[in-house]
Amino acid sequence: MKWHKLFIVSQWLLCACQIERTIPLSLEKMLSVGEPIRDIEISPSNHSLWVIGGNTYTSGFVLKSEDGVTFDTLLTTGKALEQLIQRDSDSLLVIGYDGLRYVSFDQGMTWEGANDPSYAPLQAGQWISNRHFVAVAGEGYNRGSCHVADSLWFLWDSTQQNFALYDLGWEASLGHLIAIGAGGGLLSKDLGQTWEAIQIQGDVFIDIECREKQCLILGFSGRRYVYDGNSFTRLNGGISKGITGIRSLSCSDDANCLAVGDNSLCLWTRDFGNTWIEMNLPSAQWTSVQYAMTTNTFYLGNQKGEVYRLVLP
Repeated sequence: MKWHKLFIVSQWLLCACQIERTIPLSLEKMLSVGEPIRDIEISPSNHSLWVIGGNTYTSGFVLKSEDGVTFDTLLTTGKALEQLIQRDSDSLLVIGYDGLRYVSFDQGMTWEGANDPSYAPLQAGQWISNRHFVAVAGEGYNRGSCHVADSLWFLWDSTQQNFALYDLGWEASLGHLIAIGAGGGLLSKDLGQTWEAIQIQGDVFIDIECREKQCLILGFSGRRYVYDGNSFTRLNGGISKGITGIRSLSCSDDANCLAVGDNSLCLWTRDFGNTWIEMNLPSAQWTSVQYAMTTNTFYLGNQKGEVYRLVLP
């Protein structure tokens, strides 16, 4: 997932915390649409590839590919779309600027939409059940809000926050929601009805990934916290000093994660964020990364509207 608001190749040099040199097994350009990529998702049922993005107040799009070669345009909008949330193989929701949201119950063939103004652009959401949806919004540093719906747009209740929120994690085994953003975060143990402040600070937190009763929180400048269901513990070391510009993080179930960002930034961890290898990608402003549900394979999107498939050693 990502934080957009602050705004291969023959050999790859790996440095930072380990002295190591490696060559990717494969890097393939799959798509170029000319507009920023804001989210990439994989369908768990059939591994179809979804690409979401657009220019802030002029365009938005949802693309889908079954084979990684041909992409179909399933939805276009007048404002950028930020994230696609899947409940099952048929049910999809996309959210975006100014409260924009569309739902489909037939794999994206038809859509129903709503656009209730929100205090800040919608950034991330979790589809908890058929009739319960939670989302967070953020812009800059001080504009944020939390939203709860009994379905996908009816009875859309909002709570304004005094800091921007950029991602939302769901620790399903505990039933905990964690919202993160500009200099802090919130925890909900009742599906977003109430929120309490959590002890994370010192960065703009842009992404959260949860697995096996653990959640990894990553900041724009590399600050990291792990949530174990009881407390938030800061991880120290294991990453180069001076790192900045991280925009998106994605992890596999076996703790293999990739983080990407500004100025070709790419960081790889094989232990869920404790130690990182820094890789120099070709010049790009990377905006999104998604684990492909295939060993060591990730999809990367950038500001120019390009999508690549990367296979790591």
